Amino acid sequence: MRVIAAMMRRLWVRLASVGHFLGGLVAALVAPVSPLLAILVTAVFIIYELDEDWHISDLSYRDIREFLEGMVTGGAILVICKVIGFAWW
Repeated sequence: MRVIAAMMRRLWVRLASVGHFLGGLVAALVAPVSPLLAILVTAVFIIYELDEDWHISDLSYRDIREFLEGMVTGGAILVICKVIGFAWW
């Protein structure tokens, strides 16, 4: 039973990491269409993570880093799309 619980915990941590990355990616891809929405989503995410870290000390800098990695990837995708002429905004 402990093995299954440990596996589920690791799975949950991985899914959360993917979710943070995808959140940043979506925020970056939405930025050309609605910059205010992208700023709002990013600010709310960072405030939430800092509040969570303050209350339960879960090292939220990792979550914020994953979100920002998604934003950087999204920015790179936007630049590549602009260079090749596939700008949807």
